[in-house]
Amino acid sequence: MVGDNRYIEMGLFDSRITQLLVFLGWVLVIMLVYTLAGDLSADESFRYMWDLGLNIGTGVGNINEKDELITLFSVFTMLSGYFMVALFYVDFISYVVGQEESMYSTSFKKLFMTGTHYSKRLERATGISRAAYAYTLTLAWMALGVVLGMLVENHSFITSLSYSVGMMTSTGSQQPKNEPLSNWLAGTFMLIGIPLLSISTTIFLAAQPSNYERVSSDSRVDL
Repeated sequence: MVGDNRYIEMGLFDSRITQLLVFLGWVLVIMLVYTLAGDLSADESFRYMWDLGLNIGTGVGNINEKDELITLFSVFTMLSGYFMVALFYVDFISYVVGQEESMYSTSFKKLFMTGTHYSKRLERATGISRAAYAYTLTLAWMALGVVLGMLVENHSFITSLSYSVGMMTSTGSQQPKNEPLSNWLAGTFMLIGIPLLSISTTIFLAAQPSNYERVSSDSRVDL
């Protein structure tokens, strides 16, 4: 920031358009490499991309890599996936759950902060707190995962609950079927569910009271 505060130095990814283009470019490259060079179908590529990029690991058992060159490319997918989702998608999920102050993108904040955030209007109109709204969205998405597990994956209720929570927590406790519908739905569920649960968890932790005070001195590292 310049001394007279008239100008603000913009980072490369403060541009929402730049974020979007980089994110979509990454998705396109991953999909093309897995589809054209890795001999995976489009639905397999879609699920495997998020499976690796979001640290799930359910694809290893029923989505096979063609050779070690594709395995090496998967290393790149794993390393870059979290960054790409954090760069673009978490901003979007943050706004949806009512946490506009946690958004990274300067331009996105300017775009959506021109009026009262819809979750604040909802809170005033209904008395439902913004935190409760976020928790409700998260639980609704988890319930949707249970429905997907039962109807699409043919699991029992308990196994479907494990399927839903396993994907939202990125533990991958249950494996989706390697079929087109399962792959498209599982990939989309992961893409939205993981940042949604993460942000809602952050909201919960941040709301807890704390009397902790940091200690700092010349002879002691700030705790």
